[in-house]
Order: sequence, then C-alpha cells, then structure tokens
Amino acid sequence: MSTEATDRDRLSNAIQSLSRNNTEPPTSVPEQTTKKGELWSYYLYYVGNNGLAGFNFGPSQFQNLLFLAGYDPTHEPFTVPCNNNGCVLPYLGKVRDGAFLVRAM
Repeated sequence: MSTEATDRDRLSNAIQSLSRNNTEPPTSVPEQTTKKGELWSYYLYYVGNNGLAGFNFGPSQFQNLLFLAGYDPTHEPFTVPCNNNGCVLPYLGKVRDGAFLVRAM
C-alpha cells in the first residue's frame, strides 16, 4: 500500500469517526427574536446615553448655558433672568441676543 493510500484511509476513518460522534443540535429550541418593545427600549437607551449626535447636543447645551447667564432686556442688566421677553448678553462690546451667539459660534 502506498503512502498516499494510507493517508486517504486515515482521513476517511477520521471523517467517519467525527460523523458518528457528532450530534445534531436540538430542534425543539425556539428561535430567539427581539421583540418590538425590547428594540425600542434599546433605541431609547442609546439616544439617552449617546445623544442623537454631537452636533445636536453641543449647541443646545451651549444655548442653555447662555440662557442661564443672560438677562431680560426689558429690565436693568443682570437684575431679572431670561424669560419670555427674550434673553440678551454682552458680547464683544455689544448687547446681543443669546440665539445670535449660538449661530455665531
């Protein structure tokens, strides 16, 4: 018997031995799927944890800080905080609207 034939026989024996010992996976296990509620819960977690994008979160937080630092333009400077009448801040020697500062940055 040649070396090639013995190698072929060994390989054939190994394959047969593996196929005899191999068991099929159980067929009674149901396929796991993600439910709609679980998927939406993940979406809400992701947006809450990461934000929709840095370009959305950064400017809105900056505008919030300007609103907290500004004052009502209908009263003396820095006596009444910003409200429905508007919000202004001194910037580069002029009194400017908070929304203008966000757009300018």
